[in-house]
Amino acid sequence: MGKIYHKEEQRYTQWWLWLLILLVFAVSTLPLWYIFIEDVAQRRSQGVSVSYSSELLLTSVITTGIMLFFVLMFKFIKLETEINSEAIRFRYAPFVNKWKLIKASTIESWSVEKFVPSKFGGYGIKIKFRRQKSYTVYGRLCLKLVLKGGQIVMIGTQQKSSIEYAIKKMMQNNQ
Repeated sequence: MGKIYHKEEQRYTQWWLWLLILLVFAVSTLPLWYIFIEDVAQRRSQGVSVSYSSELLLTSVITTGIMLFFVLMFKFIKLETEINSEAIRFRYAPFVNKWKLIKASTIESWSVEKFVPSKFGGYGIKIKFRRQKSYTVYGRLCLKLVLKGGQIVMIGTQQKSSIEYAIKKMMQNNQ
């Protein structure tokens, strides 16, 4: 592998997104735990043995577990991009753990342009008509690659000047 010209890592770090995620977590789990605790307290006050509803406990635990899984998933999602003298490598962990490789020789044209999430159905990994793929986390910029077979690959970026420099260097090295 050649010299690395550009390296970028993007994660979901937007405060409003995390607020929304935690709000959904709280709204979907706290009422269940509240009902469970109230049920136990009511049984205690009535002098009934403090057995609890196993269905209610199971529902609370499973819901909390599922929601915790989604919170942790968002914590660990990241888009990693590297451009070296020979190719562009990227992966979208944890969904695409193996590095995807686009060799310079397969690139017909490229540009850094405005990314419009509504055209692709939002951020994340999006495939449109098998010919267009989008890998984005946030922001309004992406590296658009048109490959020689006609396929279009869009990779989100927050570093326009760095990625433009790296692509130019990579393409010059492979002429």
